[in-house]
Amino acid sequence: MRTERKRLLTPLSILAMSAAIAACTWQGLTPDQRQAHRMIVVGDLARTTDAALVDAAAPYMTRGFYELDAAELAGAIRALPWIAEATVHRRWPDSVVVRVAEYRPAARWGEDQLVDAEGQRFELPADQVPADLPIVHGPDGSARELLAELPALQAILAGTDMRIGRLELDRRGGWTAWLANGLELRLGRDSVRDRLTRFARHAPSALGAALETAGYVDLRYADGFAVGGNRAAPANDSETDNEQAA
Repeated sequence: MRTERKRLLTPLSILAMSAAIAACTWQGLTPDQRQAHRMIVVGDLARTTDAALVDAAAPYMTRGFYELDAAELAGAIRALPWIAEATVHRRWPDSVVVRVAEYRPAARWGEDQLVDAEGQRFELPADQVPADLPIVHGPDGSARELLAELPALQAILAGTDMRIGRLELDRRGGWTAWLANGLELRLGRDSVRDRLTRFARHAPSALGAALETAGYVDLRYADGFAVGGNRAAPANDSETDNEQAA
């Protein structure tokens, strides 16, 4: 069970603290005690810095306690790149309490978005996207299914030097995986895990050096698989050349 963090900081200490800070305090912005001059931030933050929270909230903290627009302040905080949720309420006589939660990216969604474990898609600045995330993609509403299947397929390859870098589900229910080295695995719609297990057990020994340069392995066969194409070839080249059954 995760415990929320809650700490009070003075403005001078904010930049010196770590990025996982959970509370900020403004003091002395105004001598008028009816001003909201304290902001308490509650949440487990790993990517959002106190300086970013200060910059987002500062324009609102100079308003009177009753004039401060909680919805606007929450919106300003939600606009920060990693913030998934932010709620704000006033606490008499001089404080606002902000509860925040960050996105927890589970994978990249296609080329431009990310997706969390709940299947919610979001965007981050390109330079803040974690480089080691796998890519998943499929029809709208399929994110949870993809995220549930990916670790099961990765586990099948755990005893090898292979790793899935991309997993896709098409509109007809067909699965395709790409290994980190670019090899395409055509898994089809049925018995997907069994087919990948067969590949992991038999393809390295059966295909040998051919597996190092192949463009794809088609696993949609009852008793074997077919390999073809070439990863070094241009994308518009036919992948049907040099196909061989195993």
